[in-house]
Amino acid sequence: MQSAQDPIFVAETWDPAQQWFDENGFTLPLSMLVIVDSLLQSGSMLWFLRQRFREVPPAKGGREKCSSRITRTIDICGSLEQIPFS
Repeated sequence: MQSAQDPIFVAETWDPAQQWFDENGFTLPLSMLVIVDSLLQSGSMLWFLRQRFREVPPAKGGREKCSSRITRTIDICGSLEQIPFS
């Protein structure tokens, strides 16, 4: 089963996450984790979530610090988990 799942994960999640990570100038492993999680949870880097950040990606002059974009993503996603979807 895992031998069938791994190539799908790489093609559908890891490779697109790596591309977004590279194109936007990220370098930290935690950044990659957040990007992969975003793709797993929602299938893309959702614009309505990205608009909640004042910080732009590093490739556009932003800072890649745990105290800015990445931590804020974790905070926002945590608050979204509290929303009932029934």
